[in-house]
Amino acid sequence: ADFQGFLLQAAALGYGACWCGCWPREARAADVQKALGVQSVPVALIAVAAGVSFMFLIAFLLRQVLRLSSEGTFTTAKVVGSVGSVYLRIPGPEEAGKVNISYRGSMHELLAFSDTPIETGATIRVVRAIDASTVFVEKL
Repeated sequence: ADFQGFLLQAAALGYGACWCGCWPREARAADVQKALGVQSVPVALIAVAAGVSFMFLIAFLLRQVLRLSSEGTFTTAKVVGSVGSVYLRIPGPEEAGKVNISYRGSMHELLAFSDTPIETGATIRVVRAIDASTVFVEKL
């Protein structure tokens, strides 16, 4: 009856829940009793031990999976030192052009400044980040 309250509350919260119970077959129970040298098989204790064991196993596996995740936020500071190409000509230090930089498998188009003019298609290296969408580059 107590567990029925938990099931009803879980259903009220929108969660799926069920009660699963099983009783071992007599032949199987006799084999276990004989192997353990006991008069009765503590089914509830075995079930709780198995449940706790699997709970720790799942917690361990989830922790391992979460360690694999990485922070995916892109910032221009992360591409300093990266090599890319000029997409739109960089006229010089007073005007911005555009460059394409590949970072972690995705292409980013950024505004770029340089000390000297750099033509479209030239290979560049990012020297420093200026702001969230602008970098300072040098020709390679």
